[in-house]
Amino acid sequence: MQIAIFLTVFLLLIGIWGTYLGFRLVRPLRLSSGRSKLLWIAMYLPVLVPPILVLRRNLFGESFSQIVEAIILTSLAFYSFLLGLCFFRDMAAVILKILSKILRKSELAFFSSPHILKSSCLTIFGASVLMVGLGLFNALSFPAVREVGIPVRDLEPDLEGFRIVQLTDLHADELKSRKFFTGVTDAVNELAPDLTVITGDLADGSLEKCAPRVEPLRDLPENTWFVTGNHEYYSGVDEWLVFIRNLGIRILLDEHTVIEKGEARILLAGITDPAAEGRFPDNPRRVETAVEGAPETDFRILLAHQPGAVHEAEKAGFDLQLSGHTHGGQFFPWNYVIGFFHPYVRGLNRQGDMWVYVSQGTGFWGPPIRLGTRSEITLLTLKRAAVEE
Repeated sequence: MQIAIFLTVFLLLIGIWGTYLGFRLVRPLRLSSGRSKLLWIAMYLPVLVPPILVLRRNLFGESFSQIVEAIILTSLAFYSFLLGLCFFRDMAAVILKILSKILRKSELAFFSSPHILKSSCLTIFGASVLMVGLGLFNALSFPAVREVGIPVRDLEPDLEGFRIVQLTDLHADELKSRKFFTGVTDAVNELAPDLTVITGDLADGSLEKCAPRVEPLRDLPENTWFVTGNHEYYSGVDEWLVFIRNLGIRILLDEHTVIEKGEARILLAGITDPAAEGRFPDNPRRVETAVEGAPETDFRILLAHQPGAVHEAEKAGFDLQLSGHTHGGQFFPWNYVIGFFHPYVRGLNRQGDMWVYVSQGTGFWGPPIRLGTRSEITLLTLKRAAVEE
């Protein structure tokens, strides 16, 4: 039933998407009838994405399957760029037309000119191609190390300079190599953190196909902790959790632990992703479950895959929440849209007396494209805050 609903919504959106691009990108080009029809049809090609991704191994064979997947997913990003640029152009045209009437300056409505409109359509196609190239380069580049200072009032002296490395949204799939995970592991070890956390979406495919790629994470620092993201529940969560434990990574499923640094103590709690509610409807996942029976500590950290836990986390008295999930929108135009669905999208944010850091993700999901965002390995360092902070 859920698959049927998803496919219905997907086809409806593609239909609206393709029709809009046809009228606003293809029609103004005034091509010959044959070329125009072909380009109109091309606007609806994303409808073929689900069946091709499902049948790609049967259609193209195992050796070309990954190449086909990369091409298909990249094409989705191309269509996204077309949609975003076309929409912003049309919004600008509407605003300029209104201003031209208010100010009585007809020259402001220059998009009304068929020649200008055609030129803008050609520009959108060309710009989208360039954006795909830049997005591929960014996504396939090794994640940057992003250093973030967390100012804390009355920080215990033994926690001054406490270093936390956050990995998130690695999305182990068939587009990421074992070399990628080896590089991530080496980068984390070079940072020599006091604590390493993985805030969900490590999995993005069957364990059978992805386990050999992820195996290098076995060499992450000993004090490494994991919480589930939504994609674990799409990829066989039980098998993945056993595998992750066998890597030596400890898991927090609506529970907590205490980490000591000198005389100071940190409460580290982790909650399962809301996607778990589909599997365990009689056992709702809540922050209060994770902190039940927690002792008094000097600092409290919550690991939550999705930023939406901030209100519960603040109420429970956490000092810092670490999340991912959003990818910062990953690429245009979704990096402008994602903020409508999450309280925080990227970077360090303040929620009352609590800090919230949302990583843009260490990997990528779907199209191997990043534009307007950057994959990151995050190094967060606790520091004593000045009075004004």
